[in-house]
Amino acid sequence: MGQMVSAPLTDAVTRVRDGVLRRTAPLQEVTTIPYDQLLQHVDELNTLCAHLRDESGKRLRFRVDESSAVSPVFWRGTVRVVCEKVSAADEPEGSRPLTLPRLLDQLDADDGCCCICLERAPDASLPCAHAYCTVCIEQWNPTHKTCPMCRQGVDSTDEAWVMADAPGGSQLRQDVVSGVMRLATDDR
Repeated sequence: MGQMVSAPLTDAVTRVRDGVLRRTAPLQEVTTIPYDQLLQHVDELNTLCAHLRDESGKRLRFRVDESSAVSPVFWRGTVRVVCEKVSAADEPEGSRPLTLPRLLDQLDADDGCCCICLERAPDASLPCAHAYCTVCIEQWNPTHKTCPMCRQGVDSTDEAWVMADAPGGSQLRQDVVSGVMRLATDDR
């Protein structure tokens, strides 16, 4: 006869399945996004980034590298979206090409769960602003001494701060600008 599956096991399987589905959503979007919708997303990013400047007036500007999308059939695999850091005078200071999956992954990076275990909510943030659950980051840190995402050095978990309350408006704006500006230079 059939065996009864316990509720905790069913809950665990459901959480893992949901986590996998959340992680594969960008891949599904990559395989179905039309080219004109990609251009629209890039325009929306530029509109948003026009208002996100750091303390020296720098911001990000995105553009599709037209030479990278030469094939009308396979453009999703070859297209590059260039992320440029520009000065207050709109002069390019550096750039980084992003593949379509990488761009979508960067834009959908915060899904409300620890990216290591895909189970618990992040409750600790490292100096680089990447957040993890305390259990995972304490297991990672003794042997690696880096952030699992960007590999920025972390001497100990004492450098992590436990997230309690949401930051105020100005702090949140500063953190968003800082995170967005890193997009042009991070090599993750």
